[in-house]
Parts: sequence; C-alpha cells; structure tokens
Amino acid sequence: MTPSEAVPGRVLEVAVFTSSDALRSSVTGSAPDVRITMTSGDRKFETGFYQVGPEHEEYGSAGYENDEFCYILTGSVVLTAANGRVDTIGAGDAVSIPRGWQGRWDSDGYTKLWVIYYASR
Repeated sequence: MTPSEAVPGRVLEVAVFTSSDALRSSVTGSAPDVRITMTSGDRKFETGFYQVGPEHEEYGSAGYENDEFCYILTGSVVLTAANGRVDTIGAGDAVSIPRGWQGRWDSDGYTKLWVIYYASR
C-alpha cells in the first residue's frame, strides 16, 4: 500500500517543528495552551504540545482515559499512583502512562510534548 492509498484524498506530509514552537510565553492559571501537531487518519493517534500553569488531576476508578507518552520540556509533574508510588518527572524526563492508570497528577506548571493513543475513538 502506498501512503496515498492509506487515506483516500488526504495529502500526507511530515510536520516539522522546533523547540521555539513549543515554548511560548508563560501560561498562568489553569487554562492550558494545547497545540496539536499531527492526527492520524483514524483519529486514534495524536501528537502535540501542552503548556499549563498549576494543575491537579485525579484519576479514580475509571483511570487514565488514554495511553500517553510525555516528554517534559519545562517544569515538572508529580505522579502519585493509587498504590502510593510517587514519581517526579522534570524537564528532560519522559513518562509513559497506560490507559487505566489510577492516581493523582500535580504540577506548579509545565510544558510537554505528548503522543496519545485514543483507544475509544
């Protein structure tokens, strides 16, 4: 199958971006700056940048909704799993979070490059 046959009518091109694309002015408050850089033809796979100020998220019995890989560019995130394990992920670190993970996500602010697989789409 050639790339043009993968998704009829869709022009396939690479998306090139630099570090300056990810690092905009500081975000204040809890409204994130989300920039999607690529979405697959079936919409199940996506990449992008996410920048936010202070953030606190709880993932209870339903757990984390998607499979996600994050590379932290600035700031840090503290992940506290339901079993009590605590991981601090800082600038230059990466983390893979599986769908269904339960716990807490806390940060004073960070910027990440993310890759997400949306199983439910």
